[in-house]
Amino acid sequence: MSITDNQQSLVSPGGAENKIPKKILRHFYKAVKQACKSDVKKSNHGAIILDKNNNLIGEGYNYYNKVYNNIKNYGYELHGSWTIHAEIMAIYDVHKKGYNCKKILPKCSILVIRIPNYNINPNEIGIEDCNNSYPCSECKSILEKWGINRIYTS
Repeated sequence: MSITDNQQSLVSPGGAENKIPKKILRHFYKAVKQACKSDVKKSNHGAIILDKNNNLIGEGYNYYNKVYNNIKNYGYELHGSWTIHAEIMAIYDVHKKGYNCKKILPKCSILVIRIPNYNINPNEIGIEDCNNSYPCSECKSILEKWGINRIYTS
């Protein structure tokens, strides 16, 4: 796929077109680097949160439950030994950095990507390699709770 002057078009699940503005897409590799940290090999996701000026303020990746007690108060409940999702960790990262989440998150965008689950050099991953990434119903509900309504996915 080629990047146009203003937007990159991707087809998201269900065939809906997901237009990612170029100013958001320029952070694509930061999301890829987050996804590469994932220990959930069937589904390596990375997420980044950008403020209204498109500055990176939060990032996260999915991984197996390690910090349950620290994040349960941010609206995410774990049941058993499931994974913590990239979107939730990105929100948590914004909080850890000292931002007032209630004020800043409604003005933010989130980019969520899924990289191939095979061994590949992160520098060789292109946007065409990333697909089938979208927030699960629980993450979507949490993003809505925090007022993040600009959600971009691969």
